[in-house]
Amino acid sequence: MTSRVGIIIPLFNESDVLPLLAERLHKVLPGICERQSVTFELFFVDDGSSDQTVARLLDQSFDFSANVTVLSRNFGKESALSAGLDEASRAGVDAAVLMDADLQHPPELIEDLIGEWRAGHELVYFFKQSRENEGSGKSLGSWLFYRLTNYGARFEIPADAGDFRLIDAKALSALCSLPERERFLKGLYAWIGFKQKGLPFEAPERAGGGGTKFGMARLLLLAIDGLTSFSIVPIRLLSLTGLLISLLSVFYILWIVGEFLIMGSPFSGFASIVVLITFFGGYQIFFIGLIGEYVGKSLTEAKQRPVYLVRDKIDLKK
Repeated sequence: MTSRVGIIIPLFNESDVLPLLAERLHKVLPGICERQSVTFELFFVDDGSSDQTVARLLDQSFDFSANVTVLSRNFGKESALSAGLDEASRAGVDAAVLMDADLQHPPELIEDLIGEWRAGHELVYFFKQSRENEGSGKSLGSWLFYRLTNYGARFEIPADAGDFRLIDAKALSALCSLPERERFLKGLYAWIGFKQKGLPFEAPERAGGGGTKFGMARLLLLAIDGLTSFSIVPIRLLSLTGLLISLLSVFYILWIVGEFLIMGSPFSGFASIVVLITFFGGYQIFFIGLIGEYVGKSLTEAKQRPVYLVRDKIDLKK
């Protein structure tokens, strides 16, 4: 029996790589269809591109059912992926594959995802085999993020797992049923459970040249979103650190009083007092901001605004 597999591809200013992507899909997908007894449906989501992405997409010809959902503005990759997942779920596909348009997610590896799906896994994902070509700061930040997020959790977000993955129809339905607005999909993939398997891979260079669209600032904001969405460890660290500082302060006060009573030393140390005040002031401001992140997420969820808005839907099959 032939299975229907949807391929979800978010787009943001990808006009330069679209011809390369279309050419590669035409070359790879027909062979996978024959070997794996599947048929593909393409779901493109334009996330408010400011270049000629949509116009360039309309110039392409696809042998498979293909359509593009044009969002009303740039909502971010998580929202664009959510739009694609919703479209695939409504289309009733048997499984959905998520991949980037820049060919850092090679279409040839889709067959590996389908093979593991055929073997009984309901969610199959690729993870980076190594981070040797990344800076030490980024590698350390990634390590720290996953350790903090997974600490004490009842489920584990796989380290270094990306969006290149296959989701079975049952898992897809569960994912689309989640009502939250502030979405960190890597966490949601893990949270829904089901039978999952990770596969290692080495990401090639981005097609068409150019660097990643995710600089350190955007990665930091994404990490904060993920951490505050799936972990209360920072709040617990705040409480424990406050308790530790209070205990140290008591011991320090006892030391000063004892030094005065025993040795007769006068109370002094203006510089140390200023340093301590500055340190604890910065500490308090930092954690007030952290608490504000949690409060802000609660406010966003309470407003119940949609994750994305659709401006247009276009059938691409020629």
